[in-house]
Amino acid sequence: MSNDAKKTVDAIANKKLGDLGVSTPIEGVEDLFGDPDAHHERGDKWVISDKPQPKGKIRKTKVVRKYEPKPVTSYEDYAKQWPETQTPHVLSKPKVDATLLKCRELPWPDGEYASYEPKDKDVLVATLYRYFNDVVEGAGLYIKGGDERDKLRERLWKIVTDHYFHKDPYDNKYRVIREKK
Repeated sequence: MSNDAKKTVDAIANKKLGDLGVSTPIEGVEDLFGDPDAHHERGDKWVISDKPQPKGKIRKTKVVRKYEPKPVTSYEDYAKQWPETQTPHVLSKPKVDATLLKCRELPWPDGEYASYEPKDKDVLVATLYRYFNDVVEGAGLYIKGGDERDKLRERLWKIVTDHYFHKDPYDNKYRVIREKK
């Protein structure tokens, strides 16, 4: 690039930078478009045209933060430290009670039967399943895993249908529980 072309490119670049409020003075090149009083020289050669800057380098401090992550507590250590976590959680009982109160209204009275829709049955069984597991965990019992979860849910539903009646909250009649098909 020739010297004249370089001066022209630099002048245009300085003009654009000046429009943004930042310019860079180049020694021996006159800014053709800028106000000569607006440039203030600084040690690193960058200037802000709004206000004069002090001469010399601007001090840049680097903040170094030292971070040490907290050690991870294993489940066994946590259980030894706070044994009350092994029993049903105090805060979970009101939530379960509220859900169970809503479950009272799930079945539809159908003569002598209280018929549960499949989705309503799933809500009831899931609530019983979660709370049951929370209670037995307090005794140190844990579900084996895999398909045992599904088997336990099926057995809970069988227990409910074989051994319990539903008391309707509106007419206070006891009805046999069944799943609507």
